[in-house]
Amino acid sequence: MNIFSDGVTEDILTQLSNVTFSQSISRTSVMKYKDSKKNIREIAKELGVESILEGSVRRSNGRVRIVGQLIDARSDKHIWAETYDRELKDIFEIQSEVAKKITDALMVTLTKMKKKELKKNIQTILMLIHII
Repeated sequence: MNIFSDGVTEDILTQLSNVTFSQSISRTSVMKYKDSKKNIREIAKELGVESILEGSVRRSNGRVRIVGQLIDARSDKHIWAETYDRELKDIFEIQSEVAKKITDALMVTLTKMKKKELKKNIQTILMLIHII
């Protein structure tokens, strides 16, 4: 199951690396945290990121469950989470499909966050202009 979960991780990183405003850390850098006892804040600080995508892969009776969770490293709160259940037939198809679904969901979530951040920054600029 480790090889399968590593494959899912690699597929997600590959898809995220194709997104222009997304910054994903290399697989080599993130894999050292796979069985780490460090908390999300410590890992995020070491990697220099604001959020972390974590998850798990479990298998039972010819089925696989993949869980993805996007965590805000500052608050340690969930931004997004989803569970994917599939029949364990073609692992490459499952890896690709779930990686694509997770990447698509992250894009929607990150786009909303960027829009809120941009709106907040614009409001701050407008307030500063009004003060000046």
